[in-house]
Amino acid sequence: MRILHVITTVGTGGAERMLLNVVAAGHRAGVRQGVVALRQGGMLAEPLRAAGAEVWNCGLKAGHPSLSAGLAIRRICAAFDPNIVQGWMYHGNLAACLVRTLWRARPRLVWGIHHSIDDLRNEKRMTRALIRLGAYLSGWPDRIVYVSRASQRQHAALGYRDRDSAIIPNGFDCARFRPRAGAREDLRRALGLGPDTILLGKVAVVRPMKDHPGLMRACALLKARGLPFHLVLIGQRTTEDNPDLVRLIELAGVRDRVTLLGERHDIPDLIAGLDGLVVASAWGEAFPIVIGEAMASGVPCVTTDVGDSAWIVGDTGIVVPPRDPPALADGMAGLITMDPDRRRRLGMAARARIEQNFELGTVVQRYYDLYQQLAQPQGLGDRVAVP
Repeated sequence: MRILHVITTVGTGGAERMLLNVVAAGHRAGVRQGVVALRQGGMLAEPLRAAGAEVWNCGLKAGHPSLSAGLAIRRICAAFDPNIVQGWMYHGNLAACLVRTLWRARPRLVWGIHHSIDDLRNEKRMTRALIRLGAYLSGWPDRIVYVSRASQRQHAALGYRDRDSAIIPNGFDCARFRPRAGAREDLRRALGLGPDTILLGKVAVVRPMKDHPGLMRACALLKARGLPFHLVLIGQRTTEDNPDLVRLIELAGVRDRVTLLGERHDIPDLIAGLDGLVVASAWGEAFPIVIGEAMASGVPCVTTDVGDSAWIVGDTGIVVPPRDPPALADGMAGLITMDPDRRRRLGMAARARIEQNFELGTVVQRYYDLYQQLAQPQGLGDRVAVP
């Protein structure tokens, strides 16, 4: 079996991290895999190669389709000769259609959708166009895989063919993301904070759907109440070099309560050192992978009710409406003022929920069962059992 994955870029978002897990497990099972990144760059390029994938990028510039990118995809097909092409997210899905069109062998086609759509007006113009084009082309793929129930329902309402769709949630490595002795103390020491500081974190790239402005307003309300807390922001563009973010923090009057850590490779250690994780997204989240990573680490979450976030958390965290800073502040205050023993018990319940429902090996196996089902008519052998 030869699987070619097509994705916009191999950054550190939830879909990209899930792709890395799928590739690594397949490589251990002897499945040959390639990854085509449409755009240059991305921190997961080397980890994907280390996990056994052949990785190419087409050098595509954002919003600028090019003939050279199409020719690059054709050359990759000639070298790799895929049996199955898996698209990841809207750009990757459409490019995967191009792969199928350009390559004579007509590989089986899978789309992966990792986005929820509460209101199309929230999306950028190009994203809206891609979503609508996807509805028109949704008869092409042999399967459409949604990461959440909400996403499947919303896309069906927009005209996406639902007959051959499936839901495969994100999965979590409970050995990598786990409670870590000393992590809480180590993180506070590294940040120059006192050992008893209540430390919350947000792990997300800075973009409108993640609603950093709403989070800063919530932090301002917490500070006005006199509640003790500190917040770390982790992810792309959460650095002092981002003037818009720095200005946002200063206008909220919480510069002394927020530390910017940028994009990091030590996410498991950082998350395990938190007292709570905050997901403040306003829209677009289907199945936020960082929620599961925090829960697996024994860290309770405060999340807005976007996509399947409330379902993931269940009764092990706090769910608030999106775009409602006072409600978000109330949710965060619930964790800040919670008895430490109760907060730890809530975190352990969160980990148990992940182990029972979203364990990585079980989730990845569902991808390979799907690939095997599509490959059977091509006579590609027995079921792939991923270790």
